[in-house]
Amino acid sequence: MGTGPLCPCPGSRETLSYVKSRARVPDRQDAGSESKGSRMEIPRNRIYLVRHGQTASNRDRIVMGKRDEPLSEEGIVQAQSLSTALGGLSWDAAFSSDLERAHHTARIVVGERDLEIALLPGLAEQDYGDWEGLSFEELRKRHPSDALTLLTDPALIRIPGGEGFDEFKDRVIGTYEEKIRTDERNRDVLIVAHGGAIRILVCYFLGLEYSRNFFKLWVSNGSLTVVDELMPGTALLKRLNWTADGAD
Repeated sequence: MGTGPLCPCPGSRETLSYVKSRARVPDRQDAGSESKGSRMEIPRNRIYLVRHGQTASNRDRIVMGKRDEPLSEEGIVQAQSLSTALGGLSWDAAFSSDLERAHHTARIVVGERDLEIALLPGLAEQDYGDWEGLSFEELRKRHPSDALTLLTDPALIRIPGGEGFDEFKDRVIGTYEEKIRTDERNRDVLIVAHGGAIRILVCYFLGLEYSRNFFKLWVSNGSLTVVDELMPGTALLKRLNWTADGAD
């Protein structure tokens, strides 16, 4: 989905607390660009989760889902700013949703690095079926009960013509486990995807219940989230929703 007012108020008791730095770009130690010989002693894989830059639907608060839509001018600037901020980093592998807004963002972030970007359809956003193309305000007016449930426990609703929450969750997790996760350690991996897919992966890494925590995690366009996966089922959240311009 696009950015919009469906996310719970950050001040609500339901909202997960998190730390977000706006003071500086991630440095080599906290972003994970330390040399191979100076890595922390605990073996880990560092996962860089990047949400695609803004699109017109994000800007206009329209449900986008799996519709393919290009980056807006602002979205290109967001991706370029993030690329500049991460210029000192290197990755061992890069993966992207096959939707153009994510793939374009990935190409900008990777830049001139000699790194192939593997396109994975399983990282695409949830299919919102008949709701795609509606503004959030239209969705609230036409389906007030479903719109509320979507915020609090999206697994309880079935979107007409769309993808169930559990189907979406299983698709994203299955893609990570089958196509991305490796038994090798001390790898830095870039994943460029969508707000929904990144929320699912954060819940997966941290062992959070998926549906009731889904919209408690805010993921902005052009943002960076960093997770250290120490082993399957054990991970550290290093950074959540960091943006180069400090925007929410």
